[in-house]
Amino acid sequence: MSQPRAYHYRCDDRSLLGPWMRARVFDPTLVLVPRGIPANLLTLAGSLCFGAAVWFARDPGLAAAFLAAYLFLDHWDGSQAKRTGTGSALGEFIDHYLDTFHNGMLAWLLYRSYGTVSDELLIAFLAVNYLAHAAVAYQQFRTGWMVFERVSALESVVLVIALLAVSAWEPAHAALAPLIPWGMALSCLGGLLTLGITLHRLRPVSTMAWGGFAGIVVLAAASALWAGAPWLPACYGCAVIAGHMRGHLVDGIERRPDQLSWVLAWTPYYGGALATLWLAAVILRHTVPVLGAWGHKWVWWNPD
Repeated sequence: MSQPRAYHYRCDDRSLLGPWMRARVFDPTLVLVPRGIPANLLTLAGSLCFGAAVWFARDPGLAAAFLAAYLFLDHWDGSQAKRTGTGSALGEFIDHYLDTFHNGMLAWLLYRSYGTVSDELLIAFLAVNYLAHAAVAYQQFRTGWMVFERVSALESVVLVIALLAVSAWEPAHAALAPLIPWGMALSCLGGLLTLGITLHRLRPVSTMAWGGFAGIVVLAAASALWAGAPWLPACYGCAVIAGHMRGHLVDGIERRPDQLSWVLAWTPYYGGALATLWLAAVILRHTVPVLGAWGHKWVWWNPD
């Protein structure tokens, strides 16, 4: 295997809460984490907490607690890597690529918790947010910089934690439930704004990148009109983002987005299942080379 690209993590955090919470909340509490625990294990533990939040979505208080645990772990991992000098491309990939899945899981959490979100709104929400996420990943591939806009994933997670915590009180849950669809629709507008700002900044955008964005829309349409699989735009978005991250972290090559899934999603009877399985294979095709190139950076315990 050829040598991967030289690695340098560069981040421009413009988010409303990010710098303040890092300085006042996350970094001061990092003392609770032993120095020997690798950052990547914190990342994986955070993902387990996110999964538990979705699993317990019908219990808003418990879901809020697990999501809050995820929030701390997701920010402690980067600070732990800096504190111990163990930052690596492997850590960036595990952290940021798992966040790609968390993006869709957050929507599913709201869908299950409140029961007032239609399938059509869920699909639109997923499509718009993965369009924005794919644009951010493409920007990092093109420029080497990860840019967090004014309203980022952090603000979204903090808001959902607050909603779930309040909703642990049943009257509040009943009052908030009809408002959740409106909040998700507003979030779609924010996602479109992020998409527009990012693409404007990157002009001209390559034909292959436009193909990736088009695929998310095609899979969303198939989900809404035919396939009955609302997760398809999320799966396609994860595949597109994996391709951009592979180029960013391994070889600098921009890859043509998958198009077979466009056809499979419209296949009678089993389109949703076929497209899902194929996209899982596409994701593996991109992730395995990244893990192969940087897997040697994995440790089970930080050296003294």
